[in-house]
Amino acid sequence: CLRCLRWGRGWVGWGEGSDTLVDGIAPTGDIEGVTKLPILRSCKRQQKKSRINRDFCDTEDDSNLLKTMPMTKIFASNRPTDCGHIAQINNIEMYYEEYGAGNPLVLLHGFGGSTKNWHPFIDRLSQRRRLILVDLRGHGHSTNPENKFTHRQAASDVFLLLEKLGVDCCSAMGMSSGGMTLLHMATSQPRRIDAMVLVSATSHFPDQARAILRRASFGTMPREVQEMYRACARRGDEQIQQLISQFNALGDDYEDMNFKAGDLSAINARTLIIHGDRDRFFPVEIPLSIYRSIADSELWIIPGGDHVPVYDSMVPFTSTALRFLDGPDVKQQPAAYGLSHNS
Repeated sequence: CLRCLRWGRGWVGWGEGSDTLVDGIAPTGDIEGVTKLPILRSCKRQQKKSRINRDFCDTEDDSNLLKTMPMTKIFASNRPTDCGHIAQINNIEMYYEEYGAGNPLVLLHGFGGSTKNWHPFIDRLSQRRRLILVDLRGHGHSTNPENKFTHRQAASDVFLLLEKLGVDCCSAMGMSSGGMTLLHMATSQPRRIDAMVLVSATSHFPDQARAILRRASFGTMPREVQEMYRACARRGDEQIQQLISQFNALGDDYEDMNFKAGDLSAINARTLIIHGDRDRFFPVEIPLSIYRSIADSELWIIPGGDHVPVYDSMVPFTSTALRFLDGPDVKQQPAAYGLSHNS
């Protein structure tokens, strides 16, 4: 079980373990200014800052939601939808779905995925927001005649779609490649992104990620990732192979994802950074660096979490993200995430 909570200068979790606060070591070594903490059953020193019950739920509604959420390593649901549309964007046909009403919230999936990756979350999110789910170029129903993918181009596509939909400014959430696309959006046109949630995103590809990108093949992917590709690729095996080829090419691309601290400091959007401390692609130093570079940001490290750890039913992703997006002026209980520049 993963149970995270708010901390001031370190990572804290709830679960099986000690009753006292103990210093530890980060999974990739010590990180300056941050102490790695083991998963804890309780910690009296933190109780004044965080009131989270033993089920890691902030309200009774959260507790009931967790009991019914079908989110155990199912990255793409088979939920039918009649909310899909096609827009002509640049040289591609871009597929998108809309749900709910209110302030617009753009949802971007990870590489190899589609709008289906967000379906487990839309019932709750659409109660408060106008959701715009997008198939990035070459993914799902969207086309990509050039058979090339960059996050910079994906950002341009999404902005053009928003213009067609009459959306000048929005909030957004992105998983992995979706989060990287958001970094391009928030740095190139800062005023258009009001707030964003980055899940397992990176500012650059470290060597360990490049090794995975270069050697990836459908046969070597974990079974649940293979199932996601099959569920999301609407044009079958040919589309899957094109996506894997584009995925491999990212391993040798040193321009697309190459954000420095100065680049990220231009971001005006309030930003919540969510990351697992066992992410195989991007070590925890990277989200920490992004957090330090974006002035108005929060950092939530999930103990034991792998890449895109929000599908674990014990992680209250939806309620935490909504609280963050609602903003600091909305009366709410203490956040379930960790570092804040205001801590």
